[in-house]
This record gives sequence, C-alpha cells and structure tokens, in this order.
Amino acid sequence: MKFSYKIVNHSLQGKSHYKNDIPCQDKTYFLDSNNIKVASLSDGAGSCKYSHIGAEIATKLCAEYVVENFHDIYDNFNNETIGKEIFTKIINQINLDIEQRTKKKVDQNKQERTIEKYNEEINHDSDSDKISVQDYSSTLLFVAFFNDKYIIGHIGDGLIAVNDEKLKVLSDPDNGETSNSTFFFTHKSAEKHLRLKKGRIDKSTTFILMSDGTYECIYDRQEKEFSAALYKFIEWIEEGNQKDVSDAIL
Repeated sequence: MKFSYKIVNHSLQGKSHYKNDIPCQDKTYFLDSNNIKVASLSDGAGSCKYSHIGAEIATKLCAEYVVENFHDIYDNFNNETIGKEIFTKIINQINLDIEQRTKKKVDQNKQERTIEKYNEEINHDSDSDKISVQDYSSTLLFVAFFNDKYIIGHIGDGLIAVNDEKLKVLSDPDNGETSNSTFFFTHKSAEKHLRLKKGRIDKSTTFILMSDGTYECIYDRQEKEFSAALYKFIEWIEEGNQKDVSDAIL
C-alpha cells in the first residue's frame, strides 16, 4: 500500500518571551530519507539559558538517529536502550557546543585584557559563569513512519495525539512530582523516562505533537477532551496544502 503524507508545523515566540527578550524555545524538525519520515519537537526549559540550542540539537539528532535505526527500533523495542543511544548523541553534541562557546569566551577575554589580568580573573570565575549540559535542558517528542508502520517517542511534558477513527491521546505529559516540573533528556537516567509506542496505520491518520503551551490551550486533561479548534485544524490539514495550513496556525 502506498502512503502519502503532509507535514504541518509552526513555532512561535510567546508574549512573555518576547517581552523579556527570550528566544522561542520550541523547535521542530522533519527528515525524509529512505522512505522513512520523522517529525520531532523539542521544548526548551524556560529557565535554561541555552535550552533553545538544546532543543534544536535534539530535534535534528533524534530524527537522524530514528531514520538510521527505524527497523531495529521497531523490531527490538527497548525504551531504555534506544533512549540511552539517542540522548548520548544529543549530549555529545551539546558538549561540543559548550567547548566552542567556552573557547570563544576565552578568546574574547584575552583580546580585552592582558594575559596576567585575564588569568587572575578566570581563577575567580563563579560556577554561575560556567556553561553546563543542564543549560540545554529540553523535552523531546517524535513520530516516525515507514510504509504502514509508525513509532512515537516522548520524554517530558507536551502531548502526542492521533486521529484515526477518533481523536485520542497517544502519550500524555509526564510532569514528574509536581504539575510545573517535568523530565528532560539532560536528566540523570533520562532513558528510563522515554516512552515509546509502535503500531500500524491502515487508514487516513493524523498525528499531532504539541508542546505544553499548545496542549494547555486546546486539551482539557480533567475531562480528557480536545477543543473544537483542534478538530478544525485537522480538517484544514486534510483539505489544504502544507504551507497554507502552517501559516493558518498563527
């Protein structure tokens, strides 16, 4: 059976982020290779300085890993093994980014100060001046397809829904011990919090990946109901083209 698809996505800087000059921390990525298609979403932690960079790295490397390993993931389903491999790749790239940023900072400081003055100051740098992996903390969600097979993955808050015979939640937000906390791929033993599901598609199907800011507007967790806006959005996807629907999200 031959399948066609549409990918619709949009990220928008929130009002409070705009007001406080904080970049948009939601990032999306789509990869189509060897008839395997992956869409990923990452929401950077609001309190972490480089979380938007972490989200960008995570979405890209996750998609690349899933494209390269889709069949192994589907046949040998192990969330901790897969999670460890994905998150290790992400953390390794983040460490490279930290090295580059640190070197750039050192070079700039050397240009601005004498070497003696610089060495004196760097010995008194506080821990708050240092960049750590935790500064890149983000959630991660993805959906991948190959013919009629699909895989979804999810760590942290956000939500994954599917509309086949009816609209329903495939993966709920994981908020940890309190409603305003969650798990990130930078957490110790993050692989234990990666949730994976797989299945087959036999009809027209829509998958929806949402960060917390989106699902809080269109999903009632107590009543387990989606707003009419999401149903309308799904109709637009079925009837319209990718660019027009992406623009209409705004």
